[in-house]
Amino acid sequence: MIKRAWVLMLALGGGLTACGTDVVLFSSGTGGDGGGDAGIVCDESFDGPGAQPPSPPAEKEPTGKGVILAINHVDFGSASATGWTTIGFNLDGKTSTASSSDLCEPPESGDPDQVYPDGDDGIDNNFGKLIVGLLAGFDDPVFGIDSRLWAGDVTYIFAIEWLGTDDRYNPVTTRFYRGAELGAPAEFDGTDEWPIRSDSLQAPSDAESAKVTLHCSYLADDTWVSGRIDELTIELPWVIPGEQPGAWDTAPVVLPMRNAVITLDLNAAHTAAMDGTVAGTLATADFVQSMRAAYTKANPTAYCDSGFNSIADQIRRASDMRLDGEQDPATTCDGISIGFRIRASRVKLGSIQLAPAEPPDPCDE
Repeated sequence: MIKRAWVLMLALGGGLTACGTDVVLFSSGTGGDGGGDAGIVCDESFDGPGAQPPSPPAEKEPTGKGVILAINHVDFGSASATGWTTIGFNLDGKTSTASSSDLCEPPESGDPDQVYPDGDDGIDNNFGKLIVGLLAGFDDPVFGIDSRLWAGDVTYIFAIEWLGTDDRYNPVTTRFYRGAELGAPAEFDGTDEWPIRSDSLQAPSDAESAKVTLHCSYLADDTWVSGRIDELTIELPWVIPGEQPGAWDTAPVVLPMRNAVITLDLNAAHTAAMDGTVAGTLATADFVQSMRAAYTKANPTAYCDSGFNSIADQIRRASDMRLDGEQDPATTCDGISIGFRIRASRVKLGSIQLAPAEPPDPCDE
């Protein structure tokens, strides 16, 4: 299980720029010789059984140049029926089977034989096990997620401040951004100046004000760990059955995660993440609405009225977690465990771009 306690007393700001720089510059409480934020007390631990992120090392202040990495690969394990079993973490600290009696109850007559069994080492990933099949085309050369990343349509960016080349630092401040459209195919070789979307910022014109700012992330044996993130929303382009028979359409699907954690397995130079994991618990009700929006965009004729109801029921029946991270057999599950792999490469931060307006609901037309 993931435990965390951190107290924000005083954060000294930084001079993060968003004009094509490839390092993150900020003024620290130690006169600019190191990283970290003064007055923040971190106490992260991953002490559950089974598959867990690396635990934090002893305190060590980062004193390098920092690095900016953007996601260039996403893998949900869809290439095989058992791919999901090795992707993610043991989120609830249990190794569950179909006969487990200490778990929340699946809603909508969910079948424990399907819902309860974990992956390897207690990995919780019902999204990979039961939801991925509702989507398609992950590896499609035109519409697949990776093809959209490399086309420059979308990415997510980690700005890891003051990271050097040592194999462990603790804590490390990291800012997480949603990338706007690059405007050209991505190279992912350190030359892309990737703009960031204003809706990933508290103040739309201030790149330092990332909504997801991780003061307690750390590096352990070259693996960067976010610490627990209370709320994390990632939107990715998915392939959805289109309106014409045999046709497909691309629609954004929002993944509204709670109690999330991200890891990046960095190379020795800390210029790329050769592997990584995003894991957490999807808020079932919010995810149902996200999927409804995606399906109705792709095919309003079929899904605007009652056509989506059976899919919504399948999603709800996959619920295996509680959003508070606990398990209680007297309660109904309201979350769906999720895990997926990522890779990331160096980019530069570009300008801040206004987020596009929300598209109209096709069901209102």
